[in-house]
Amino acid sequence: MKKIPFRFFPLAFAAFFAMSAQAEEHPLWLRHCAISPDGAQIAFCYKGDIFTVSADGGQARQLTSNAAYDGNPVWSPDGQLIAFMSNRQGSMDIYVMNKEGGTPKRLTTDSGDETPISWRDNSHVLFSAALWDEPKSIIFPSKQFPQVYEVDVNGSRPVKFSDITMEDMSLNAKGQILYHDKKGYEDTWRKHHTSPITRDIWLDDNGKFTKLTSFKGEDRNPVWNSQGDGFWYLSEQDGTFNVYQRTLNGNQAVQLTHFAGNPVRFLSASGNGKLCFSQNGELYTLLPGQQPRKVNVSIVADTNDKELLRRTLTGGSHGVLSLTFGQGDSLCRSWRCLRYLHRL
Repeated sequence: MKKIPFRFFPLAFAAFFAMSAQAEEHPLWLRHCAISPDGAQIAFCYKGDIFTVSADGGQARQLTSNAAYDGNPVWSPDGQLIAFMSNRQGSMDIYVMNKEGGTPKRLTTDSGDETPISWRDNSHVLFSAALWDEPKSIIFPSKQFPQVYEVDVNGSRPVKFSDITMEDMSLNAKGQILYHDKKGYEDTWRKHHTSPITRDIWLDDNGKFTKLTSFKGEDRNPVWNSQGDGFWYLSEQDGTFNVYQRTLNGNQAVQLTHFAGNPVRFLSASGNGKLCFSQNGELYTLLPGQQPRKVNVSIVADTNDKELLRRTLTGGSHGVLSLTFGQGDSLCRSWRCLRYLHRL
């Protein structure tokens, strides 16, 4: 095994702290973004907490500060409540809170994991879980193929909504449901996937199911337009996930974004047709007929990490170096930096 010369440690320190400073000045990996129904606010997850920010950008407001992981915020149709998942009681449960924050209310108590998908109305949250199977059904719920349930905002006993797996559901005023299917196991974050089990988008029109896409790769995350006669969705049709548009009666897909390299994730839409998504860890909005606009976000928040993490790196006969890192810094990342500099 090669030894790490002591003279390379100053360079490693400089590279490591430069990366840390950059991450603090420019927050990245803002995930699970969801635009409010009026298009004014964007809820998102950052470092395991829920924040909101103006759709025009600015300083974000932290809504949750629990030491547990909070994620997947979903707006109620009237924009007054936000459902999300949290493991503050051990497993992932569904919680709901006011759009301004405050103490959230726990809605589910099952020992398994639940993930919020959408709202059926202002009082009922739809979520995915593997809770129980019906004796008359041949479908056996599992973590890979969860079913859809609904629970009211009072935390009553959940009721099954769908036996089949419906991911990224979007409901319109007519009760029609758009969703993408799940045919088999494949990592959600895999890119450039083509196989018989890639996801397609379906329409559930009061029990009548129609397949709307047939691209050999991935089609995901459909959201209704405000008229209910078409939808936006994410597809890898051009090689990476971008935003596309379709009508219910047409087969022609119109590409709206043209990002290359890193995929578009977490598509949502407001009632007035403003789209929101994440790309390369940053937030964007998109109005019909316009180009995507980056939402500049600043985050000012305390840390709930441990203050210090002490580690000792040894370099054999070259000496021993004791390092102290903040818990938010990546020791693994710094060690890769040291190994890279050693190879120079």
